[in-house]
Amino acid sequence: MPLRFSFSPYRLLFKRPFATSHGLRDGTDTLYIRAEEDGAVGHGEVTLPPYVKETIADTIERLNTLARKTFPRPGQLFTQLETLDEIKDAPAFRAGLSTALIDLISNNRQWTVRKLLEISGEEQPITLVTLGICPENEVAERLAELPRSAALKLKVGDPGSAARLEKVIGLDDRRLLLDGNQGFKTML
Repeated sequence: MPLRFSFSPYRLLFKRPFATSHGLRDGTDTLYIRAEEDGAVGHGEVTLPPYVKETIADTIERLNTLARKTFPRPGQLFTQLETLDEIKDAPAFRAGLSTALIDLISNNRQWTVRKLLEISGEEQPITLVTLGICPENEVAERLAELPRSAALKLKVGDPGSAARLEKVIGLDDRRLLLDGNQGFKTML
């Protein structure tokens, strides 16, 4: 059976508005991709926050164009992702399609993704959860809402970043990753 794609657009709504250095939003547009071949299935997710130039309509058009082409195996498409015109200037689409193809290939071979990609190192990957930009007096409440994880990603880039960072350090012992989304200039 040839490689087939299906998709489903969706709007992910947040429990609370989510703030980054790019602004405040209540959700993110997403396109779920399903790739199928020989009874095996792989899934990928294309997330399209407002600061990327891709849209749901563009992504669907790109996926439909690729679906009309013939690729003998999913691995052949995967190896061409960097060079195909349909994917040029579409990093969100490339990421979602890559994920679907990796998932499909590993499921088809009944291998773990670790084995497929020949990943060595930590046995258990570190999962990040994100704390968006919020007022310092909401940090404790927001941290309590997040699931436990080995690391915390903290959005920064607003004038309150330093105070929020100090509050997080005082309340949480996880590893920290600062995520400025091109917003570090406001911290200097």
